[in-house]
Amino acid sequence: MKLIYFIIVFSLFSCNQGDSQNKTQITNDNIILVAHKYIDWFMSSELDSLLIEFKDNKFTLDRLEENRTQVMDVLGDEVQILNERYSKRNENQFAYERYSRFSKTDNPVHIYLLFDNKGKVYNFFTKTTDRAAESKYSNYKTKTDLQLPFHGEWYVLYGGRTFNLNTHVPNPSQRFACDFVIVKNHSRFKINETINKNYYCFGEKIFSPGQGIVYEMVNNINDNKPWIRREGAGNYIIIDHQNGEFSFLAHLKEGSIVAKKGDKLKAGQFIGLCGNSGYSPFPHLHYHLQNSPFWDDGEGLPAQFQFYSSDKVEISLGEPIWNQIVKNKNDK
Repeated sequence: MKLIYFIIVFSLFSCNQGDSQNKTQITNDNIILVAHKYIDWFMSSELDSLLIEFKDNKFTLDRLEENRTQVMDVLGDEVQILNERYSKRNENQFAYERYSRFSKTDNPVHIYLLFDNKGKVYNFFTKTTDRAAESKYSNYKTKTDLQLPFHGEWYVLYGGRTFNLNTHVPNPSQRFACDFVIVKNHSRFKINETINKNYYCFGEKIFSPGQGIVYEMVNNINDNKPWIRREGAGNYIIIDHQNGEFSFLAHLKEGSIVAKKGDKLKAGQFIGLCGNSGYSPFPHLHYHLQNSPFWDDGEGLPAQFQFYSSDKVEISLGEPIWNQIVKNKNDK
């Protein structure tokens, strides 16, 4: 679903494809250390060291100093790293992101770095985040017996109750939503990120998370080319669990939904395939639970899933969290 960010504090973007002069080979083992080094240089005003790492040599020290001054004036000092992760953006590039506390703002701050396997920086930005929507359901216990709506191991791209875990939290109806993908070796795709079928989750089977009746579905929206978003939920299905809870599963593959409006569903029943339709930058599954059957016209409810594993730890009842690998307990 739509990711909501406000107040872009600074953005340094480079798209020069020239040969890198940096001989340091970046691997899965040292990417976090390299990202920390670059951010530390920026925060401590060692800008000469950082400047030479930019892929685009058009950036000047004056511009970098101006950006740093703006960040320090608005946000203050970084005082705590809340969470961090990295992924492969393509065969030769790594994307690093973290959320931190800064001294002059109560909102988490998102820091993002994109650099290649020689350490050359393509993108480096910092954004403040919006506040989480208030909810009277923070202590809510899910009524429906929910199971994860897929088989096998999936990665929690976004999930949790705070903004540093979940970009959905400003939206009242999606306050507790999750986005899921499949990741292998820190990558969502094979070889080429611009082709849907290269994403590990594209075309994977999606199942009903619980017993209910199909309230509404859309099945005829074209899948996007990766990184070209359209508006809306794309192909989706809404399941009425007949207890005041409604499951929303979105961005499904065009023409893949087999359930029809009014159909009765059992938990674990096949309903369609993971796709890339609607406001979706790349193939993934969006899921949320709310107290109304209408998009963006209800209040989000915590979705507590039963009997699954999270990073190999068995969970009898829980809510998937950002950066976890989850699967149903009985899946191989």
